[in-house]
Amino acid sequence: MKYLRLIIVLVVLLGAGYAWWAMRAPSPVVAPAKVAEISTSTMKSDTLVTTASKPPVAAPIAPPVPVAAAKVAPMPSSATSKFDYQPQPDLNGCLDQTIKLLEAKDVLSLVKTLMPPDVLQRMIASGRVASMEDVAALYSARSDVNQVMGQLQKVLESVKGATPDLNSDGTQASYKMDASVSDYNGPGADKGNIVFVKVQGNWYLK
Repeated sequence: MKYLRLIIVLVVLLGAGYAWWAMRAPSPVVAPAKVAEISTSTMKSDTLVTTASKPPVAAPIAPPVPVAAAKVAPMPSSATSKFDYQPQPDLNGCLDQTIKLLEAKDVLSLVKTLMPPDVLQRMIASGRVASMEDVAALYSARSDVNQVMGQLQKVLESVKGATPDLNSDGTQASYKMDASVSDYNGPGADKGNIVFVKVQGNWYLK
């Protein structure tokens, strides 16, 4: 009985001590407002850490704007053709036609009717030009083009109606230039003569 009473007293004392400790201990439950405050603070802290740890993102580079292709300068007006003349099978007809083209300053038609086909092909093969129009533009760009055309016109007018010297097969005709125009040294000039060649049935300036 004595021991039983002692055990009962101990149990009562332990229960009273636990009750007293439970009443004094802080509540483990955090108020909702406090929880929200803590969560917000934590989110802000995490955001700052994350932002600071990430390297700056470079702005996207705009794709390069394609440069417009350079425009090819048009040929001078003297390198455009006003007519549709063709190489001539008759030498006198070639002279008459050439004089008209020289008067008109029609460089393209002069190239078309007076330049031998093999000469044009050699120029294209060399890479200097790509077409007959390029040849005309090349001549038109010369500073002395009008002077040369004027001199050639005088030369042809001086030999018009004269009888040329022909080679043995009749494919080359040479006119002796007049003393007044003998200083001409442009296309076709050869030792005081103006020379034409016949290629595939048509006459051209040598």
